[in-house]
Amino acid sequence: MSAAALKAANQERTALERAAADVVAAAGATDPNVLRGLSVDALAARLVPRPSGGNARSNAKEREAVRLLLRLPDEEGRLPDGLAWVRQRDVAEAVGLTAGRIPQIVKKARERWYEDAALGLLREELVELLAERGRVAPVIELADALIARRGTQHVERRDRRALALSLLRALVERESRALVERQSGDEESPQLFRYFHARMPKGSDPVIGLIALDVREGIDGPDTPSLPALQEYALNLGARADRLAALESLPTASTVLTELDAARRPPGNLGWDERRTAEIAVAASTRAALTPRLEIYPRDLGLVRALRITQAGVVAVQPGVEEERLPGLTVDALHKRVTTRFPDLGTDPLVPRELPTGSALVRALKEAGFELKLATRYDKVLRLVPDRRSGDATAGLTSASWGASAARRSAPTQYDADAAVAAAVKADQRLTHSARQDGFRVLTVPQRRAEEAVRALAGEPFGARPVSLTGLFVEELRAVVSEAARPTWETVLKADAAEPGSRPHQQLRIRTDKAWGRIEPRLRERLAEASGPLLLTDTAVLGRYDALDLLGRLAEEARQGGNPLWLLVAQSDPARAPRLAGQSVPYQAGFDEWIVVPDAWVTRKHLAPHA
Repeated sequence: MSAAALKAANQERTALERAAADVVAAAGATDPNVLRGLSVDALAARLVPRPSGGNARSNAKEREAVRLLLRLPDEEGRLPDGLAWVRQRDVAEAVGLTAGRIPQIVKKARERWYEDAALGLLREELVELLAERGRVAPVIELADALIARRGTQHVERRDRRALALSLLRALVERESRALVERQSGDEESPQLFRYFHARMPKGSDPVIGLIALDVREGIDGPDTPSLPALQEYALNLGARADRLAALESLPTASTVLTELDAARRPPGNLGWDERRTAEIAVAASTRAALTPRLEIYPRDLGLVRALRITQAGVVAVQPGVEEERLPGLTVDALHKRVTTRFPDLGTDPLVPRELPTGSALVRALKEAGFELKLATRYDKVLRLVPDRRSGDATAGLTSASWGASAARRSAPTQYDADAAVAAAVKADQRLTHSARQDGFRVLTVPQRRAEEAVRALAGEPFGARPVSLTGLFVEELRAVVSEAARPTWETVLKADAAEPGSRPHQQLRIRTDKAWGRIEPRLRERLAEASGPLLLTDTAVLGRYDALDLLGRLAEEARQGGNPLWLLVAQSDPARAPRLAGQSVPYQAGFDEWIVVPDAWVTRKHLAPHA
């Protein structure tokens, strides 16, 4: 065994020994301070009954049934297969008992858990967590909160969450014992919370759900919504989230919030903001998940579609740079682009699905429209770089491949002796061709010549239709802000200067997303007008206010037979890769979607004196 492996084994053994000592020390403890300090591991170890009479065989099936019901690991640390929130009938089949025997075992376990002082204190903690979260919370969220509070020796997210979920399941079952006490007249033990999940189609397996807190006498006010009302509202939100997740295009935050706001709210003071409402909606759905910017997407979203939406395959192209010197993109960086936008891809509630690497990833990227390949740089780092061979192979097949063929068709002229004029001639040919075809183009122009370039592009023979994105954005953002008494426009301006990630900045983000949601249909309408390319100007707001995905959707529409879409990027050096507010502009490198518009073209040096 190597030194590193021996060290890892010793660390693992030490962790297990600490966990075992924790359990033994707390086995007979009654001090609330000790019980409140038990880790998730120690608490989970108390859930399965001990062998009766010192003979493990006497209650082996009972112990196994409880372990499987709570989905606890076996003696070798392996988690059971199946649903994260197990059904009793599945336990009966796995253990080989009748369906009627499992409820008897569960009833006995509830009695034992009800008498466990440590679980009683954990119940108080769960009630506190629910109250802090607006009285309804996804089970996974509560599991993560317990892990953060109590700690665990496990490192893997799947194992950590599985143990925390076993505790939550035990508390939910224990609370059913409280209901029995209440029905028998013991008002000291009311049922305070209840588990529920999305309304499932007949015959389908249930998904992991939520826990709702009931009204607490003497604590909650008279206008507090009841538990049944909260549950019904959450389920209605979940149904709407499922409809949004089924849409062909990713709904914007504005669309999501408008749809969820149409659900009838329960009477009383709910106290949820827009983000919390969206979080509850996806938790109460069968297949929906939520992006950080409040877009709803299906958990089983295909990788190709995720790559297109996130434009994860965008790699900066530097003409003339040798392949091994290209900056490229690491596989981990590409994965992060996808998972940052879609953090809950996959149907497993404990961990998101793993994204592919190697040739499988390259194939998915090509299907998404990114002609990339894996190559090793001079520093021995394997990265994704543009596959220049693909650009040549597709030349002439699409209108977007003009650059490769144009270079071959360009005949020498009297102006070719001047490199600047020759570059202007090439840009003019590509612009002329693009104006008559579908597709998306990024036009980089000198910063000081931006206004002149817009006037030239709007004239003959291009007939481009300029639209100022900054003007549209400010107009719609003012409209969003004016719809409520707070915040004021002055507050919005202060939030714009706030630290990224701060609460004011997050609140601003919700409103800017609403504004973009209103801008998108307006741009689609303008794009559909058959009268020349739609030229987007003053475009830095796309990068500053995170709307490059909107640009991606419009670009895809233009590629699929719509009118040409041109994005004007004004920068000090138009020959550098296009960027907006520090972010790379998404375009398909393999199809020559980037046109450099040099200073000589703007000043018309490529035209004959009489032109």
